[in-house]
Amino acid sequence: MSDEYKKNLVCSIQKVLSKIVEEHQQSLQKLIVNELVIDFSAFDKLDNKKKICVDILTNINQILRENNNKLQAKIADPYTPIEIEPTTIGVLLGKLKESLEKLEEARIAFNKNVQSTDPIKKELLRINNDIAYYDIAQLAEQYKIQQQAYIEAKQKQTEKYNIFVQKKSLVDELEARRKNIRIALNVINNSLKYIFFSEDRLRIEYQNDVYVLLSNGHAVKPPEVSLGERNIIALCYFFANIMQNKEVSTTYNKDYLIIIDDPVSSFDIENKVGIMSFLKYQLGKFLLGNADTKAIIMTHDLLTFYDLDKIFEELIQNCNEKFQSQKSKFNRLELKQQVLKVFEYKNRQEYTELVKTTYNYALGNANDYEIVIGNILRQVLEAFSTFQYKQGIDKVTTDSYILDGLPEEAYKSYFNNLMYRLVLHGGSHREEQVKALDDMNFFSVISSADKQRTARDVLCFIYLLNSKHLIAHLKDCGNAVITNLNQWCNEIKGRSVV
Repeated sequence: MSDEYKKNLVCSIQKVLSKIVEEHQQSLQKLIVNELVIDFSAFDKLDNKKKICVDILTNINQILRENNNKLQAKIADPYTPIEIEPTTIGVLLGKLKESLEKLEEARIAFNKNVQSTDPIKKELLRINNDIAYYDIAQLAEQYKIQQQAYIEAKQKQTEKYNIFVQKKSLVDELEARRKNIRIALNVINNSLKYIFFSEDRLRIEYQNDVYVLLSNGHAVKPPEVSLGERNIIALCYFFANIMQNKEVSTTYNKDYLIIIDDPVSSFDIENKVGIMSFLKYQLGKFLLGNADTKAIIMTHDLLTFYDLDKIFEELIQNCNEKFQSQKSKFNRLELKQQVLKVFEYKNRQEYTELVKTTYNYALGNANDYEIVIGNILRQVLEAFSTFQYKQGIDKVTTDSYILDGLPEEAYKSYFNNLMYRLVLHGGSHREEQVKALDDMNFFSVISSADKQRTARDVLCFIYLLNSKHLIAHLKDCGNAVITNLNQWCNEIKGRSVV
């Protein structure tokens, strides 16, 4: 055979053999078996049964591993023959199956035993709980007591804290006020200077956390100044208080309802001009500051009313000039027999009307004035004493100069004693209330007859001092005026102790 023929023959044989080898290798590959894997971790409490299974499984995997290694060697070298001896793997698998069944039986038996111990466990737990209870029973009782004490202490602590918060808030507020005291005092003192037109007539200072009232530079107590001066201080404080915690530049821009009752009393006559000027100044700032601001001023004095009327006429005109789109106006009202009516002020002379009312009441013809007769008598006597003698109502029946004008000693004694006590010191009024003559409230505790007699006494007192004055104001009350007055005067002489 030629070389070429030999070569071709070898290649043909190799092709045939290579195909057979591949098929053989594939058959061998299929014979390779993976090792068995079984998780025995759940059977740790069954050590003996578990160990038998683990040992058998280990032997089986050892045989599988050896066979697999020989098959892998044959696949790698198909032309080299290998010898595989018969194995006992079938027997081992049978043993493994039996061992696993026994292991399962042991597991079931074990679980049954565990379940049967539950009552024992419960009883043991109960006993253990009892033991624990008696061990800590005393401590638990103490704990309850301490817990209740804690709750009560907590409540007290909360209450104390709330009180603390309130007190602190009050302290903070007082501290804030203290910081503003100087500003407020400046406002009040400037107002006092404005009214009295004097630097030292009245002044308030803040010294050592105490307010000090100075009169002409000397420290005085509030009761040591006149009632009129106290009223003026109150009026100044009223306007200063409105400005509390507010910027001066914006205070008057807000709308207010300002109510002032009787800003001028008989004790303020000498300071009336200053008070009226001050009211005009303050009310002007508020009314011109906001078109919606309103003011109500109440007075029982006709002269004060006329002064206020002039002030408001001027202020209303100024408001209308400033707030042209919103016209301002004011009403003049009179409280008469508990009803507010339009006050016909241009047709009234109040003093004459009051004297006539007193006369009719003295006759028993004006019972509708039963409630307010005390105030009417006060106004009549006040007007007469002020304009005739420049004296207050509390001095007019005791001043020796005035009493000397009475025609007989019996009248002097009567009006210096009985009438003064009745009109000025009735009831249980304090001296301050007597000076104020607060609507003669003591009249509510005396009879109608006593009230009527007092009305006659007031008229007689005026008649005896200035008969023409009184008759002029009673000229429209009939022809019996002089007869009645003389009769009442004779009755007074009969009651006099002289």
